[in-house]
Amino acid sequence: CRCRTCAGSSASTARYVSRTGASQRGRLLTRGPQFQALLSHAHLYPTIALSSPLLPPSLSTLLPQILPGARSLSLPSSPHLALSTFLPCLSSRLAYLDLSFSAVTDELLRTAVGVDVASGVRELSVKGCRGVRDGRALASLFHHAIRVDLSWSAVRTLPSACPRPCTSPSSHSSSSSSDLDSDDSGFFELDSSAFPADPTPWPHLVHLKLSSCPFLSSQPRYDSHSTAEAPLAAFLTHLPPRLESLDLSHLRLPYVDLVGLDFARPEEGGTVDGTTLELSLVGNDLLTRSAHARLDRTWRARFGKLRQVRVEHDAVLESEGEEDVRRFVEMVAGGSR
Repeated sequence: CRCRTCAGSSASTARYVSRTGASQRGRLLTRGPQFQALLSHAHLYPTIALSSPLLPPSLSTLLPQILPGARSLSLPSSPHLALSTFLPCLSSRLAYLDLSFSAVTDELLRTAVGVDVASGVRELSVKGCRGVRDGRALASLFHHAIRVDLSWSAVRTLPSACPRPCTSPSSHSSSSSSDLDSDDSGFFELDSSAFPADPTPWPHLVHLKLSSCPFLSSQPRYDSHSTAEAPLAAFLTHLPPRLESLDLSHLRLPYVDLVGLDFARPEEGGTVDGTTLELSLVGNDLLTRSAHARLDRTWRARFGKLRQVRVEHDAVLESEGEEDVRRFVEMVAGGSR
């Protein structure tokens, strides 16, 4: 029935069902075909959050039917089998995706989450996901993300400057007609100068967490067999211009990797985002108090009034001497004085 009374009753029933727990909702599914049809309306479930990966069979059957209507999905600690079943059911309505501490992998994200779905995601959390290793592929897939949490993950690579097609008219346009008239083979040679480097691999990113990524913190700035910069150092030299918070805690970043950071890079329109940047360097035992002071003086002199950088860090040592560091560690650990 489509009358106003039944419609109101259906809406109220859906609100009631959305408040019930997983076990109660599973029992409700057995009440009748009309009730099951009501529960299967995807638009009634804009927010889906599962606190436990253990689901009753009835709810596991319902989820694929309602996931296309989800705008916010939280599947923490979910096993690989459940993710491979649920993720392909998502639609372009999705804006928030939380897969923290789950068994998701790079391959599963690439195959199960389509480009249309990923392009609409604005907040992504793969915190603690040991199967997520390729940060470049992640940034390419979720290109429009605003908030990304990669902390405690196994990410080994990060996006840096990459080629992009030139959108402005170039010298090729003047000779394009003659080339087409003289050669109709369908192939033409691309000039690498027509593809300038894109300095913003995550152009819309505002909040980024890279805390406690073990494979990032263990990378040297330069490999012993190559002059190429490590992924973390290369990424830090091309930070997105709209960043408002950046968590680099527990990454053992030295002073030389931090002092050259450009927090006042202009956007494509030439303007500089003047909001305050919250930078977390908690747990970085490579930075002493004097190093923090030098960073503060350098950034103030470089950025001036363009942008303010507020640094959060824990207690650091007064001296940079290795002997003082050893004694401090022994004191904290309760060793010899």
